[in-house]
Amino acid sequence: MVMRFKSTVKDSRRYISRTGVTEGPYTVDEIYSMAVAGETNIHALFWSESKRAWKPLVGLMLDVDPERIDEFIQAGVKQVRVLGSGNRDCPACSALADKIFSITSPPVLPPQGCRCVPWCRLVLAAVQD
Repeated sequence: MVMRFKSTVKDSRRYISRTGVTEGPYTVDEIYSMAVAGETNIHALFWSESKRAWKPLVGLMLDVDPERIDEFIQAGVKQVRVLGSGNRDCPACSALADKIFSITSPPVLPPQGCRCVPWCRLVLAAVQD
């Protein structure tokens, strides 16, 4: 399966470290292709400019396209639902999928113990009253 990402995500570049050596920068598409080819694993890291730190690759999409909790709050959203990808989620993500949380205490994504390859696919969606 070939995945393509929206242009803002697609154009984003990140440095990665698979063996303790900094590589890149690579596009999200390039990193995805490496993961599909088995060239990365759950121990791979990426450099997050926003956090100014190396982070696990499972959190890449949340760094490129962060959750919009503040926007939800401004829109009057009271609760969020965790949406998963279905059968491709790791056990940690599957345990959170389809659960509803107060907008004031949403879960941290990716969840601790996430082992999704190449990255966590969980997203938060507004729950309508």
